[in-house]
Amino acid sequence: MTDKIELLPCPFCGGDAAIRDDKYGLEGVFYGCNTLGCDGSSLWEASGAEAIAAWNTRADSAEVISLRAEVAKCHANINLKADFIDATINQAAADNERIDALQEAADSMAELIEPYVGCVVATEGGNSYALCAALAAYRATGAA
Repeated sequence: MTDKIELLPCPFCGGDAAIRDDKYGLEGVFYGCNTLGCDGSSLWEASGAEAIAAWNTRADSAEVISLRAEVAKCHANINLKADFIDATINQAAADNERIDALQEAADSMAELIEPYVGCVVATEGGNSYALCAALAAYRATGAA
Protein backbone atom coordinates (compact mmCIF):
# COMPACT_ATOMS: atom_id res chain seq x y z
CA MET A 1 0.00 0.00 0.00
CA THR A 2 1.54 3.31 -1.07
CA ASP A 3 -0.29 6.55 -0.58
CA LYS A 4 2.13 9.40 -1.40
CA ILE A 5 -0.64 11.83 -2.40
CA GLU A 6 -2.06 12.19 1.11
CA LEU A 7 1.27 12.54 2.90
CA LEU A 8 3.18 15.76 3.37
CA PRO A 9 6.88 15.84 2.45
CA CYS A 10 9.35 14.70 5.10
CA PRO A 11 9.81 17.39 7.76
CA PHE A 12 13.48 16.44 8.08
CA CYS A 13 14.74 16.26 4.50
CA GLY A 14 11.78 17.33 2.36
CA GLY A 15 11.72 13.96 0.57
CA ASP A 16 8.69 11.88 -0.36
CA ALA A 17 6.94 9.89 2.36
CA ALA A 18 5.19 6.57 2.00
CA ILE A 19 3.02 4.13 3.91
CA ARG A 20 4.01 0.47 3.66
CA ASP A 21 2.05 -2.55 4.77
CA ASP A 22 3.53 -4.46 7.65
CA LYS A 23 5.85 -7.19 6.41
CA TYR A 24 6.38 -8.73 9.82
CA GLY A 25 2.91 -10.00 10.63
CA LEU A 26 1.95 -7.16 12.91
CA GLU A 27 -1.42 -5.52 12.43
CA GLY A 28 -0.68 -2.01 11.23
CA VAL A 29 1.42 -0.05 8.80
CA PHE A 30 4.86 1.50 8.70
CA TYR A 31 5.21 4.99 7.39
CA GLY A 32 7.97 7.44 6.90
CA CYS A 33 10.39 9.06 4.52
CA ASN A 34 11.59 7.18 1.43
CA THR A 35 14.95 8.96 1.49
CA LEU A 36 17.68 6.53 2.53
CA GLY A 37 19.31 7.53 5.80
CA CYS A 38 16.68 10.13 6.76
CA ASP A 39 15.63 10.25 10.40
CA GLY A 40 11.97 10.42 9.45
CA SER A 41 11.67 6.74 8.57
CA SER A 42 10.32 3.54 10.10
CA LEU A 43 7.42 4.71 12.19
CA TRP A 44 4.42 2.46 12.90
CA GLU A 45 0.69 3.01 13.42
CA ALA A 46 -2.28 0.68 13.69
CA SER A 47 -3.93 1.94 10.48
CA GLY A 48 -3.20 3.92 7.35
CA ALA A 49 -5.46 6.76 8.53
CA GLU A 50 -3.59 6.99 11.83
CA ALA A 51 -0.28 6.87 9.97
CA ILE A 52 -1.33 9.74 7.67
CA ALA A 53 -2.60 11.83 10.60
CA ALA A 54 0.58 11.22 12.62
CA TRP A 55 2.91 11.89 9.67
CA ASN A 56 1.11 15.05 8.61
CA THR A 57 1.22 16.46 12.15
CA ARG A 58 3.89 19.14 12.18
CA ALA A 59 5.49 21.44 14.63
CA ASP A 60 4.49 25.00 13.95
CA SER A 61 6.41 26.87 11.29
CA ALA A 62 8.49 29.91 12.18
CA GLU A 63 5.74 32.12 10.74
CA VAL A 64 3.08 30.53 12.95
CA ILE A 65 5.34 30.81 15.98
CA SER A 66 5.95 34.48 15.14
CA LEU A 67 2.22 35.12 14.70
CA ARG A 68 1.46 33.43 18.02
CA ALA A 69 4.05 35.65 19.68
CA GLU A 70 2.36 38.72 18.14
CA VAL A 71 -1.03 37.51 19.38
CA ALA A 72 0.44 37.04 22.87
CA LYS A 73 1.85 40.61 22.74
CA CYS A 74 -1.56 41.92 21.64
CA HIS A 75 -3.26 40.08 24.51
CA ALA A 76 -0.72 41.49 26.96
CA ASN A 77 -1.31 44.99 25.55
CA ILE A 78 -5.07 44.56 25.82
CA ASN A 79 -4.66 43.38 29.42
CA LEU A 80 -2.50 46.42 30.23
CA LYS A 81 -5.09 48.73 28.71
CA ALA A 82 -7.88 46.94 30.56
CA ASP A 83 -5.93 47.34 33.81
CA PHE A 84 -5.48 51.05 33.05
CA ILE A 85 -9.20 51.44 32.33
CA ASP A 86 -10.06 49.60 35.57
CA ALA A 87 -7.68 51.84 37.53
CA THR A 88 -9.19 54.93 35.88
CA ILE A 89 -12.71 53.79 36.71
CA ASN A 90 -11.68 53.07 40.31
CA GLN A 91 -10.03 56.51 40.57
CA ALA A 92 -13.16 58.16 39.14
CA ALA A 93 -15.30 56.33 41.70
CA ALA A 94 -12.98 57.48 44.50
CA ASP A 95 -13.08 61.05 43.12
CA ASN A 96 -16.89 60.92 43.05
CA GLU A 97 -16.91 59.80 46.70
CA ARG A 98 -14.64 62.74 47.60
CA ILE A 99 -16.88 65.11 45.63
CA ASP A 100 -19.92 63.79 47.48
CA ALA A 101 -18.14 64.26 50.83
CA LEU A 102 -17.15 67.81 49.88
CA GLN A 103 -20.71 68.56 48.79
CA GLU A 104 -22.01 67.32 52.14
CA ALA A 105 -19.46 69.51 53.95
CA ALA A 106 -20.45 72.52 51.80
CA ASP A 107 -24.13 71.87 52.55
CA SER A 108 -23.35 71.73 56.30
CA MET A 109 -21.38 74.95 56.06
CA ALA A 110 -24.24 76.59 54.16
CA GLU A 111 -26.61 75.66 56.99
CA LEU A 112 -24.19 77.16 59.51
CA ILE A 113 -23.82 80.45 57.66
CA GLU A 114 -27.43 80.82 56.58
CA PRO A 115 -28.27 83.02 59.60
CA TYR A 116 -25.51 85.36 58.50
CA VAL A 117 -26.76 85.85 54.95
CA GLY A 118 -27.06 89.56 54.34
CA CYS A 119 -24.23 90.37 56.72
CA VAL A 120 -21.48 92.66 55.66
CA VAL A 121 -17.80 92.44 56.37
CA ALA A 122 -16.37 95.38 58.24
CA THR A 123 -12.79 96.10 59.04
CA GLU A 124 -11.95 97.72 62.32
CA GLY A 125 -8.39 98.16 63.53
CA GLY A 126 -7.06 95.71 60.97
CA ASN A 127 -9.54 92.99 62.02
CA SER A 128 -12.41 91.88 59.84
CA TYR A 129 -15.86 91.32 61.30
CA ALA A 130 -19.03 89.92 59.82
CA LEU A 131 -21.88 92.20 60.73
CA CYS A 132 -25.48 91.27 60.27
CA ALA A 133 -27.87 94.03 59.30
CA ALA A 134 -29.45 94.06 62.77
CA LEU A 135 -26.06 94.24 64.46
CA ALA A 136 -24.99 96.96 62.08
CA ALA A 137 -28.17 98.91 62.89
CA TYR A 138 -27.54 98.43 66.57
CA ARG A 139 -23.98 99.69 66.20
CA ALA A 140 -25.24 102.62 64.17
CA THR A 141 -27.33 103.79 67.12
CA GLY A 142 -24.18 104.06 69.13
CA ALA A 143 -25.42 101.64 71.80
CA ALA A 144 -22.53 99.32 71.28
